[in-house]
Amino acid sequence: MSGEAVGYVYRHSPYNGATFNIHLAIADVVNDAHGNKLWMATDTIAEKTRTNRRTVQRAIDRLCDDGFMELVEKATQHRPAIYKFLFPTVEPVWVSEHSGVTSDPSGVTSRTPGVTSDPPEVTPDRPNVNNSKERKELSPSSDDEQKFDEWWTLYPRKTAKQDARKAWKTATKQTPPADIIKATQHQTTTPGSPLNREPNYIPYPASWLRAGQHLDTTTQPTRETRPYDQPANTCTTCDGTRYISHQDQQDRWYSTPCPDCQ
Repeated sequence: MSGEAVGYVYRHSPYNGATFNIHLAIADVVNDAHGNKLWMATDTIAEKTRTNRRTVQRAIDRLCDDGFMELVEKATQHRPAIYKFLFPTVEPVWVSEHSGVTSDPSGVTSRTPGVTSDPPEVTPDRPNVNNSKERKELSPSSDDEQKFDEWWTLYPRKTAKQDARKAWKTATKQTPPADIIKATQHQTTTPGSPLNREPNYIPYPASWLRAGQHLDTTTQPTRETRPYDQPANTCTTCDGTRYISHQDQQDRWYSTPCPDCQ
């Protein structure tokens, strides 16, 4: 348990409801001795917060998108994903009475007589993340949306667009959007690539991005021509068998190589 992480959530978490409970539950299990990392299974967090797996995963995705957590290692067959709990600098949502001030995003009077808390100063360089209107303005830029729409138009299997948008946002943190679009164009026209298959075998857009297939620069090798793929022998002497059968005086059969096929 990290007292610092729990205290940070109480003071700075901008969420409410299930997302706040999940944020708090995660803070309760991270340990600063291990770099504030979390490797608890999603099902375990769901049981701890009395929610379901889908709610937990949505909350974790939101925490990562807002900068309160980051993915360190992806999940494997035998181990859950590893996340790191972060402490971004944001205005406090709540401050203990012991400090003399209790505040919320709108600015309220203190519970301590004679003390009033002013609303935090908001500047263009320091937006108020607790304001729902300004949170909306912090959404992906129009240029990023334009790039996503361009990529979505190119992708041959248009399924689960909202999930694809989340995967796109994560992928573009490491890879420029232009490179992802270029990889999509290349794979859709290259035989043997993941995007040049029967429609049912093309991966979902989000799966393609999360698997890092937009980083692949090679395609499946062309199948080598094997001996039995060669054109059939049309020799009329041996009928393509390359051998001629003979019978000796004792009615025994034996074969000799066809002279026309040597």
